Amino acid sequence: MSERVNSPIATEQTFYVSSRGSDSHAGTAPQPFATLARAREAVRALDKRHHRGVTVYLEAGIHRLTETLRFYPQDSGSPACPVTYAAMPGQTAIVSGMHPLSCRWEFWRDGIWRCSVPEAASGHLDFSRLFVNGVLQVRARYPNYDPAGDKTPGFSGHCYAGSSYSKPGHCYPAALTPWPENRELFYDPGTFSAKPWAHPEDGVLHVFAANYWGNMQFQIAGRDDSAGKLLLGCGGWQMNAIYQGQGATGIDRRSAFYVENIFEELDAPREWYLDKREGWLYMMPEPGVDLQTAAVEAPTLQCLIQLRGDTKEPVRHIHFEGIHFTGSDVTYLEPYEVPSLGDWSIHRGGAVFFENAEDCELCNCEFSGLGGNAVFVNHRACGIRISGCHFQDIGESAICLVGKSHLDPAGKYHCPHCGAEHQWCWGHASSEIPSDCLIENNIIRGIGLYGKQTAGIFLSLSSRITMRANHIFNTPRAAICINDGFHGGHLVEDNDIHDTVLETGDHGPFNSWGREPFWCHAQSHGPASHPAGDVLRDARETTIIRHNRFRDHGGWGIDLDDGSSNYHVYDNLCIGISVKLREGDFRLVENNIFIHPANPPGAHCGFENNRDVFRRNIVLIRSGAENREGDVNFSNDDSAGSVVSLILPPAKGHWFKEWNYNLYFSDLGVFRANVCHYSEGKRICRVYGLSDWQMLGLDENSLYADPLFMDVDGGDFRLSNDSPAIALGFKPFEIRKFGPQQEQTQSRENHLS
Repeated sequence: MSERVNSPIATEQTFYVSSRGSDSHAGTAPQPFATLARAREAVRALDKRHHRGVTVYLEAGIHRLTETLRFYPQDSGSPACPVTYAAMPGQTAIVSGMHPLSCRWEFWRDGIWRCSVPEAASGHLDFSRLFVNGVLQVRARYPNYDPAGDKTPGFSGHCYAGSSYSKPGHCYPAALTPWPENRELFYDPGTFSAKPWAHPEDGVLHVFAANYWGNMQFQIAGRDDSAGKLLLGCGGWQMNAIYQGQGATGIDRRSAFYVENIFEELDAPREWYLDKREGWLYMMPEPGVDLQTAAVEAPTLQCLIQLRGDTKEPVRHIHFEGIHFTGSDVTYLEPYEVPSLGDWSIHRGGAVFFENAEDCELCNCEFSGLGGNAVFVNHRACGIRISGCHFQDIGESAICLVGKSHLDPAGKYHCPHCGAEHQWCWGHASSEIPSDCLIENNIIRGIGLYGKQTAGIFLSLSSRITMRANHIFNTPRAAICINDGFHGGHLVEDNDIHDTVLETGDHGPFNSWGREPFWCHAQSHGPASHPAGDVLRDARETTIIRHNRFRDHGGWGIDLDDGSSNYHVYDNLCIGISVKLREGDFRLVENNIFIHPANPPGAHCGFENNRDVFRRNIVLIRSGAENREGDVNFSNDDSAGSVVSLILPPAKGHWFKEWNYNLYFSDLGVFRANVCHYSEGKRICRVYGLSDWQMLGLDENSLYADPLFMDVDGGDFRLSNDSPAIALGFKPFEIRKFGPQQEQTQSRENHLS
């Protein structure tokens, strides 16, 4: 529980909620309330000046919500009297958006059963997910779901068709135009499903963009077998296509996809279909499942808990502790928006939603079986704390913090140096942003079941967010993503991150963008060469990435992409990945260990006379570690075996403020640095030896020598006392404590002060 202010005259008020209770009861332990809504009303009616705290205890069992439970400013606590909703100590209390179905099953045909659901026909019941005995079922689909995930992108087992990751003979889409013009998807009638679809308009298309930065969902509008195409209706807005164009949403024969919610495709165990015209639920159960006795449930809510104040009077001091949140429906066909100039488009919603809130907390809670985002912190929110929670089986992202957007889609911005045009213009930095929030000691795994442009923790338009001692793994894209460089001041420390970017490409376990007004994409696509501009106008405070363990299969690693500026990256242990600096300015990368990265440390598309620093790092290269299969659309050829790789350094001025005092070693037995330029549209690369490299003013005091780790193959990355890295100024750091700690960790610096 949170600390509370004790007073000789104040008392602690408690209420109880139980499935055995009644809302006509007094809410005491012997006579508990039946619903959380009734408990909220009881708390609201209290004069909290006479209490040192209010706790609503949820007894063991499932507490079902028939509508979103909303909290407003009048439900707030105070520093002297916080309001806490908590599971009874030692008990499991579940808050669920599931609707239990009372089914009387009858055998239909071909292994399929059905039951009458008249509420669906009358429009009073609709759902996109179904659970049987707590197990998520599969909406009738083509091709069939592959639970083994045989060569399927990523870990989720969603067997997409039409790419090199699927079995031969499946359908393929033809080249399409960018969103929002994506309105047709072509297939090969000879290999596509031959079953006639009576209602193709029920179907939903899930499709990857050709470059696998993410995926999109479309409502199908029709099927034209004579032309071999699907007609697409609403959707396709799940990625920032307006800024990225075809690069983000272009679809071609490489694009894996599947179609779901088609009745005629109900032909495999676990598949189901809801006929809302006639009011029938059809199901092919798994072997051994007796539908007559099974618990059948469907989520009917997209948001379970909402805390919403206003800018003048936020919701304050409401805490949730030890509660299991589950059973929300999908949101991928709900409205999305582009909050800033990063790659993301996002639905502003979550199973637990904060807006205009202060000093509220989620502590030791469980989040699972959710169709959209788990937790969303929206617009102005200060002091939100999410700690000790466990997230798994999440449809979109686990935790999102997103400020109010001021992008002007009708505006234009021109680079002051070369005239390159941004499609969207930034109006002004908003004060309605999440700030000074703490995300600590959480376990996040198995997210992005539906959305692939998702993250364990996602930030956009926010300030001073601390992400500490989290364990994040099994993600389709980044573990942590910062969508823009506005405000900044974030702290990423003590996290254990691995097995990321499992279903997408061209990314890293940590990813950021910095496409603010002074960034210019022409730097990488044309002859323009110029300084970075006043990047600190927007990236006002330094974002720190320190003392994390990144263990991954490849990709760009710590990916400071497209103008990311004002970062300090130090004391990180990186296994299988390194760091990429693209455009941007004021990046200080020092005292890190890079072990066998798929890509060597490097910088891409540098600005003239930038202030980047790369010093006192250890880089150990194994030439066989180049990323050829770990990233679904990336291979490393030019820089194979190199210890440094630069692509398009600036045409004028110095390349870096400092690149020195580093220790390099590789299994090739020789220093190799790779530098690539473009000339007349052709990529021309040159390999430098150490002496030629130093003639460029780089690594003048660096060494090529064995770092003398204790046991690289055994995972012991401590340095021996006579390591040459120490002579260069490398400072050994503790590398045994990463991820959640048994006790709440305290920052070595008081970052929130």
